Amino acid sequence: MTRTIETIVSALILSLVLGTVNGTSANVKLEWHQPERYTDLGTNSYDDASLDTFSKELEPYIIRFADDYLPDGSTLEITFTNVDLAGEFEPWRLNNDVRIVRSVYPPKLSFTYRVYDINGNLIDSGERTITDLTFDFNIGQRFFSQDKYFYEKDLIASWIRNDLAISINKIIRKSRNKA
Repeated sequence: MTRTIETIVSALILSLVLGTVNGTSANVKLEWHQPERYTDLGTNSYDDASLDTFSKELEPYIIRFADDYLPDGSTLEITFTNVDLAGEFEPWRLNNDVRIVRSVYPPKLSFTYRVYDINGNLIDSGERTITDLTFDFNIGQRFFSQDKYFYEKDLIASWIRNDLAISINKIIRKSRNKA
């Protein structure tokens, strides 16, 4: 029994390694333009959020969604120009070192993006400011999540899934119909 489990685990590890080496998943490059001007991420003395922590949490999340929704071998480059986390610090509260999340403080991300195909040709590009004014309606998922950046991750995942992937697929279909 133990030998069988070891064999299965070894096979899984080998397939993961080979899949990573031989795979043509999407590549993601994140840049942070003038982070000192961002609405959040360390600009408030009470805020323990930092760009380093945020980028370490966001990058693998974006990579996972890019792999799921973008063509194999493509490259997604995102340059963030502003990050406004869900919630705000309300200085009139006695305990003003707690971020208060209310519907009037939605998450907002501003960025430019570029998507390249496997040959390095530009497929799509643009500038976006995305926000979700109904972010606090997603209370069921948020209630069970201990993720500090749940709303921001949900926001970028929604953009990749519902805007970027659809736009790229339309562009690819249109270019195939011309050929």
